[in-house]
Amino acid sequence: MRFRQIAFPGLVAASLLMVSGGMPAAAGARPALRPAAGQQATYPHTERHADGKLYPVMGWQWANPNNPNDFTVVPVPAGSPLPGHPHLDGDGAGKFHPAMGWRWIHPNNPNDFTVEPVPAGVGLPGHPHLDGNGAGKFHPAMGWRWIHPNNPNDFTVEPVALGVPLPGHSHLVGDGTGSFRPAPCYSWIHPHQAHDYTVKPKPEGAPAFRLPHVVCTATGSMRPAAGYHWVNPGAANDFRVAVDTPGAAAPVTPDRNSEPQTTPPAPDTTTPPAPAPDSTNPPAVGPDTTERKGGMESIREDANATPPATPPATPAAQTATPAATGGGGGGEGLTYNSAEGGFQVWLPGQPKLLSRTTPAGHLIHFVMANAQGMDYLVGYSDLPNCSVTSSSPAAGDTVTENSDQQGHPAVVTRSVSPGKVTWYKKFCSGNRFFDLALVAPANQEPARMVVNLWFASFQLRN
Repeated sequence: MRFRQIAFPGLVAASLLMVSGGMPAAAGARPALRPAAGQQATYPHTERHADGKLYPVMGWQWANPNNPNDFTVVPVPAGSPLPGHPHLDGDGAGKFHPAMGWRWIHPNNPNDFTVEPVPAGVGLPGHPHLDGNGAGKFHPAMGWRWIHPNNPNDFTVEPVALGVPLPGHSHLVGDGTGSFRPAPCYSWIHPHQAHDYTVKPKPEGAPAFRLPHVVCTATGSMRPAAGYHWVNPGAANDFRVAVDTPGAAAPVTPDRNSEPQTTPPAPDTTTPPAPAPDSTNPPAVGPDTTERKGGMESIREDANATPPATPPATPAAQTATPAATGGGGGGEGLTYNSAEGGFQVWLPGQPKLLSRTTPAGHLIHFVMANAQGMDYLVGYSDLPNCSVTSSSPAAGDTVTENSDQQGHPAVVTRSVSPGKVTWYKKFCSGNRFFDLALVAPANQEPARMVVNLWFASFQLRN
């Protein structure tokens, strides 16, 4: 895992202990000039030490360090280390605080300036998505990653994308909001221990999380459930399946890793395992699906941060239930339940509801959410004669495929337009038309596995 620290070129390591007597002579002592008769020598933000010389008080520095007769001082710039104290930074206003990766040893004693490295795994004060490493360096908290990993002076982070493995944790995947969970065919070893992230493969034949008609192998890979086969056997990241044709030759169904791959795994030539339990109605999600909040509970929020606005009341017919049992907060993934629409789906953040009437007089309802620049939309409308059939690709369409939604024929389409890529899934349930859309910037298109995982999170409800 990558660590970062702020570099202080030209500074020699100094003691962490800051005594009340001030800085050593090497930090910029100046002989005090004799005042003229009847005058008092006053130099704001300086102090005279026992050696009779003047020094800038902590948080300040000489305005003209090369002029020994100039006693004017200026605040240490924000983010710059204090002279002689490499683990304390100025704030630009004459005050100071521990450098990133460090913290006060005695935070309740305003006269004690000793610091220590932030312990490994503990959040940096004021930086809730960065963790210390115990040596004065830091790295993104679990569930987060560097936005610009090749810029050592850029500390901005973003959530690990939905379905993408966490750096250094190959069997944990992000949810796109900073939380994470085991890969589809893994489960927590200790599901009730909030900071234990060890996982194990699910039992042979167990349903893969949010992947309909896909079951797990005992080694953490996946295969189609009995009676199903891969739609694209050679595409390692495409987990869609189709029903076997009666009497046809058995299709190729290689096992697949439950995390994104760059090279398709070799076909499974072993004897097929015994049929798995009915995967068309997977058992209720158990404790192993609990998402874990990135970072530790001891993360210290910035005392000057603006508190989040109170979220708007959710209509009675639409509810959003946190998909995680730990961490809380509106930034985590939500299982959005629509009693009126008769469905549930995973959505990030705070979903919004909209309705509009088409020129033909049909009322369409939308629920929308946004995370990491991607828009998630679910629309539905009741039509007199609802039907969805595949057709030749329209202008901008690069993929048009027949699919399935709980027994209802569906069409999946990938459409490219200037600056964006949109994946659609459209189907009818009775006379109710559903349209799922995942819209992403053209240069940030998610992997097909991520698209499939979001489509698979949509479930019709009675």
